[in-house]
Amino acid sequence: MEKYYCGPYEVCIWEGAIGFILYLICLVSFSLSGFIINGTKYTDNIKEYFENYGYNDFIVCFTTIIAHFFGNISLFLTCNYLTPNHILIILIIRDGHLYLKPGENMILNIAEFLILILIAFMFLIFIEIIELNICNISYNTKKI
Repeated sequence: MEKYYCGPYEVCIWEGAIGFILYLICLVSFSLSGFIINGTKYTDNIKEYFENYGYNDFIVCFTTIIAHFFGNISLFLTCNYLTPNHILIILIIRDGHLYLKPGENMILNIAEFLILILIAFMFLIFIEIIELNICNISYNTKKI
């Protein structure tokens, strides 16, 4: 990012704009073709689709956009100010909520969440946020 003088906010804006254009192209092409994809038949009339678009749909769409914005900007800022290895911390935190939802097999979800916590702990040791001083293991670690 520093090499080409493009900040993380600009990258996030361009990613969103290009994604919006691609989603719009897919929406128009699927609507006009009448394909059935995953059991869903897309409407032939785009005007009818947007007339049935309600207030609740707008709120869900807007909150999804805001959530993706904060997720992407946190990834870009982490990559800008820290190393790319630190991005994995954000990905581990983002995946943690998947295992806390109630489901059919709650014991399996708890076990997967504990494994995710163990992976996060091992990763924090790997990038030397947590330093272990067992048997002089951190002898060559430089303090900053």
